[in-house]
Amino acid sequence: MEGRLISFSRFLCGALAVFAIAFATAGCAHVSDSSYMMKMSNETSRRGAEAFASGDREQALERFREALRIDRSIDNRGGEMFDLINLGRVYTSLGRYAEATDFLNGAITLGVTTRDYALLSDAHAAFAKAEYLAGHAGTALDYIEDAQQID
Repeated sequence: MEGRLISFSRFLCGALAVFAIAFATAGCAHVSDSSYMMKMSNETSRRGAEAFASGDREQALERFREALRIDRSIDNRGGEMFDLINLGRVYTSLGRYAEATDFLNGAITLGVTTRDYALLSDAHAAFAKAEYLAGHAGTALDYIEDAQQID
């Protein structure tokens, strides 16, 4: 009887050790997956910025949309906010102000939620530009004041 108890104890300890190793490995895989996805998001965003700087607005939109998809998939709120602002800026440059303000509204809402005041100020400034170019000077002034108060 005592031999069976020792064998069962060894089996139980071995099973627990295997479970602990599997659990730790799964946790590491998630961290490396998240890190990989973060690198992919940063690279995609960088390529979007390069496309925007070179005047390729459609390519910039494609890259920033992809970065937004990646950041949302890994719950990277700061990256998501940055992507929304970039999308708003590209749409503003294309004269598509309603679409720009939709993205910028999303960025402002996210910035208030996360209390990311640096990016929130940028979102307000980008929103002010979109509103000004759309012919809404009064609203643009309100957003400029909001950006200045945050800064």
